[in-house]
Amino acid sequence: AIKNLSDELKKKHTIDLSNALREGKSGLMIHTAGDSTRMVLARCENNKPLIEIIPGMSIMDGAIKENQGMAVPGKLLVGWGDQLIFPGASDLKENLTKLSQGHHVLLFGIDYPEEQFSESDAKSFGWQIILDGYKLLGFDDTRDYRLIKERIAKLKAQGHQVTIRWNMGGFALSPEVIELLFAAFKEELDKREGSFNSDEIWQAWVAEDEETFVKEMAKGDEKKAKAARYTYNKAKSVKDALIGRYGPESLIASVTLGTKETALQFDFGTNVSYTETLMGLVGYDNKSEALREFMGLGKVDAKESNLTIANSIKENSAIAQGTITDSVVVNSHINSAKIEKCLIQHSFLNKVSGKAGVLFNVVDHGDIAIEEGMIIFDAFHPEKGQLRFRIKIGEEKADKKLWWQAIIH
Repeated sequence: AIKNLSDELKKKHTIDLSNALREGKSGLMIHTAGDSTRMVLARCENNKPLIEIIPGMSIMDGAIKENQGMAVPGKLLVGWGDQLIFPGASDLKENLTKLSQGHHVLLFGIDYPEEQFSESDAKSFGWQIILDGYKLLGFDDTRDYRLIKERIAKLKAQGHQVTIRWNMGGFALSPEVIELLFAAFKEELDKREGSFNSDEIWQAWVAEDEETFVKEMAKGDEKKAKAARYTYNKAKSVKDALIGRYGPESLIASVTLGTKETALQFDFGTNVSYTETLMGLVGYDNKSEALREFMGLGKVDAKESNLTIANSIKENSAIAQGTITDSVVVNSHINSAKIEKCLIQHSFLNKVSGKAGVLFNVVDHGDIAIEEGMIIFDAFHPEKGQLRFRIKIGEEKADKKLWWQAIIH
């Protein structure tokens, strides 16, 4: 993705990415890769980050807006196109500047109380083990609770007072790192073949040795072990070159975005998280208020002759009559509604009723019932016309054949 960005900048804008960063400019790349197997609504838009969550703001628009405050002079910041993170660290700018000047790679994370760290947490996210607030002594993206706990215990036994940090997936790179990565993977880039997770590079950099890294990544799988050795040696060549030029202390650092309580994370990556995030707009806590402010939305409580709206978001929508309670309605036209705790987006409906479900991109001239815990959406095929799909929220974790081919009519 970074090579594509570099090539396009040269081709379309005659900008050399490395030179621009060396001049002190900051860059931002929003990573939007994926085939949308975890978030079904992307099937209506071709790409998950392009989904318009409110009028004039797609998920990617939000990610770009949110990352503006994270600009790092001389670095390319890489963020994800399906999440928003509102930092809660009061000294973030100062910390970013200081660590960027002394390190070639910056990772980002949210500090997490070790006593609250559970096996469920380990399976959900990648994790960093941090010394002195920024030194990366451990990293795991294999979702291995035992491995993380053992690494923490080993470091503590060596006298280190370490903390645990929830890895946010984003990172910032110096032009030197970018050039070394291009050189290390030149053959693969030229052939447009091969793949790896960038987090594996950071895990390889802080691993004790090759065998430890292979064991961590492969878990006894020979195919994974071969891939791990390949990644380790590629990553080591970049690491060794950087250390040879600048010393070991300049390699990598981690920047805290705040604590579990102060840093706010909004995920749009799955059916579950997308629904939870947008339904959070009608909540009452500081997280809900922050998201409404970011999106420029206000909750509506109104009573007209034929329409009652209570604690809901109604944005760029027309509703003729009915009751809307604890719901979010965006870019939609509804003749008659009786809904509670529902999310309706980009839909044209005659009569709708139901509770705790989602309608997206639906056109229905009759009566449609929102089903609790279900997403219903329409896709419009150039030959087959309007196709209606339904999926239970959370079922995206199963084989997509179970839901992608489940047409209602």
